[in-house]
Amino acid sequence: MRFTVISAAKFESEPILNTEFHRLVDEYIDFGVGVLNSMYNVPSIIDRLRDKHVLFVGTAGRFCDFISTELTCAVEVKWQPTGDRLNKSYSVPHHETIRLHPLGLFSRDITPVSVLCGPSVSTDSPAETLDHKPTLVENIELYGVASRIVPVATSFTAVLGITNSIGPDSHIQWKENWHACATKTADFLELIAGELDAI
Repeated sequence: MRFTVISAAKFESEPILNTEFHRLVDEYIDFGVGVLNSMYNVPSIIDRLRDKHVLFVGTAGRFCDFISTELTCAVEVKWQPTGDRLNKSYSVPHHETIRLHPLGLFSRDITPVSVLCGPSVSTDSPAETLDHKPTLVENIELYGVASRIVPVATSFTAVLGITNSIGPDSHIQWKENWHACATKTADFLELIAGELDAI
């Protein structure tokens, strides 16, 4: 089985270069950080992702207290900006939830999560949020990416490292933990590379 690895920033996928999984990668593509980059740049790479096994690697914040870094696997992604989530605004038009069907080896070994996306990173404290669920996370690029790629790819799997809790200190926590999550992602891929190679 061969993969195309995509990420918002190159540093999120770089540790994979030093793993056995790297032998299974045809191409690495970084599309840019943030919602606008994901929406504007992904259409230009669609043809390179058509009929491919696509692996999205990135980071996410959790809607509860942050304890330590860990890996998660997205099973659905929703467009829900902070204002919508807190019932202080609503989006027009309504955007459908995208159901993801990650490859079984990924969802078997790491926590499945639902991902909320919006135009910016949320900074409301966990006590204010209406959700407060450990299986609910936020990543700002995934909706724009998945909405374009899922219809054309053979498979689409998103592995997200949890770097922080949603709240006023989220960016500080992210800076402290993004490298550990990128390394943890690479270590996980190293573990399952042999099984994937046999498929």
